[in-house]
Amino acid sequence: MHNLPRFNQLVHSIETVHIVTPAPGAPVLYTVPTNLILSISSFTFAFVASAAVANRFLSLSLFTASQLVYTFADPVAITAGQTFAISAFLGAQHQHPAPTTGSISWPLPFNLVLYPADTLAITVVALDANDQLTALNFQARSWITD
Repeated sequence: MHNLPRFNQLVHSIETVHIVTPAPGAPVLYTVPTNLILSISSFTFAFVASAAVANRFLSLSLFTASQLVYTFADPVAITAGQTFAISAFLGAQHQHPAPTTGSISWPLPFNLVLYPADTLAITVVALDANDQLTALNFQARSWITD
């Protein structure tokens, strides 16, 4: 995790970023654009599991250009035919009402800063070709760099 330069800590905006829905059966990858620094405060998405695979395990990972800086792997399986709304936010406690359909909460770390070319990834173990990740949005403080 990085700390922002002191001179730039107050000059930021809050924005909502909408991530393009990937094709069914594909993970989510979002790369921070050039000239932008982000501090993510919340992240939401939906996961619809097809009826073809028994168990899937979702995870959220944040990478710098050279290393993994944060990961949360949900230890509770999502089973065939279930639909969940997932919310990750600062200070959250993990909640997963398995095995029913509903809402899942994931924790996000405080003071996590992503720089240009850093990547946010949502991956699924045992992802089926018909599984779908949708409605991907995050809120972040953003700084424009030179």
